[in-house]
Amino acid sequence: MFSSWQASYLYKDFEIISEDVKYEGHFKVLIQNLRFRMFAGGWSQVIKRERVIIEAAVAVLLYHPAEDAVLLVEQFRPGAIKHENNIDSPWLLEPVAGIIEIGDTIEETAKREVEEESGCVVLDLIPICKYLVSPGISNEIVHVMCGRINNYDLSYTYGLISESEEIKIHILPVAKAFDLLENNKIIAASSIIALQWLKINIQNVRDRWENT
Repeated sequence: MFSSWQASYLYKDFEIISEDVKYEGHFKVLIQNLRFRMFAGGWSQVIKRERVIIEAAVAVLLYHPAEDAVLLVEQFRPGAIKHENNIDSPWLLEPVAGIIEIGDTIEETAKREVEEESGCVVLDLIPICKYLVSPGISNEIVHVMCGRINNYDLSYTYGLISESEEIKIHILPVAKAFDLLENNKIIAASSIIALQWLKINIQNVRDRWENT
């Protein structure tokens, strides 16, 4: 019976032969020549790959126990400008999210970003998972959490003007959020992962935060 899995090789089993920085700004683009150990034995030939280096981030799905509702944020996302892929709009529904600054913990970042992007105060946090966004090309990793809130204000838009953010918040009954998920109206990876987790664990979440 299958009970566990362990990677066939570790970090010692690849080698970066050379590396060239092609761009450095909000993110970094590297051109690397590398090789790795093969399952059949021996080493691969030297291959050339582009790697996009992005700081780790945290995404927080906000849950309001008294209303049995989630809070999601809506904002413009340039990466969603792909009409040929039948994406309805580059304005997406997502959890609150932000980059983990050097010296900050995941929890500190979560609380800061929630306040900046939604005006809410996080009262409790549940870790959900971490995932690599696109491991074929990037090191970007997102830590996903669920956060408890007990108030919100829909009359404002949020975000940092210095970062050209304009964020609208939406409060959705969990049943409505799950319906949007099932009908492909929520398509950002962090949203899908967080809502699927909540759908599986909704009763445990309700029990944990009941009467809080």
